[in-house]
Amino acid sequence: MKYLSTAHNNHRLMKIVLILLSFPWLLSCAVIAEFNTPGAGNAGNKTISLSPLEYFIWLKSASAEELVIEKIRLDNEKQTGDSAVNTIQLALLLSVPWASTEATERDAMELIVVELARDNSFAEAKQQEYQTLAGIWFVLLENRKALREAEASQQSDQAELEVLHEKVGQLEKQIEGLTSIEQNLIEREQLQGQP
Repeated sequence: MKYLSTAHNNHRLMKIVLILLSFPWLLSCAVIAEFNTPGAGNAGNKTISLSPLEYFIWLKSASAEELVIEKIRLDNEKQTGDSAVNTIQLALLLSVPWASTEATERDAMELIVVELARDNSFAEAKQQEYQTLAGIWFVLLENRKALREAEASQQSDQAELEVLHEKVGQLEKQIEGLTSIEQNLIEREQLQGQP
């Protein structure tokens, strides 16, 4: 029975991975579900019943103002209750590529680590789907971090290389100067040795 459950989760994970890999195609043909946010004519905070993929697509297409409103909603709900779905939505919101910074991505990773540590075997299907996406998103954020570190290291190496080139240039000039002096000394000695 446990094998069937694991196989079902693996199948669901593979579907999410395939969907994320075909994201550009999805953007062109996806019909985004209605999204209820406070301040957009809705009374109070409504629970968002979007699937993880629908929520992710909405995040990618949302305006800066909509993202601010959503962040306020998620922060408020985090203070009033401990919902795994809301926490993962907050982590996604903090780390959508065009709006994220290194600091917000670090915060998102911290939120995801806490959620991935939860036992989701008795959770509802939507929560399990969000936790599956959170696992994939965590790996993506780790890869972004590693890429930033590699780029920083490369820039540091490039700066060191430029300094070394400059030192080599200075040493070459010193060697040329010494060679010229030595050549002059040799010529003087030769002139002095002539009758």
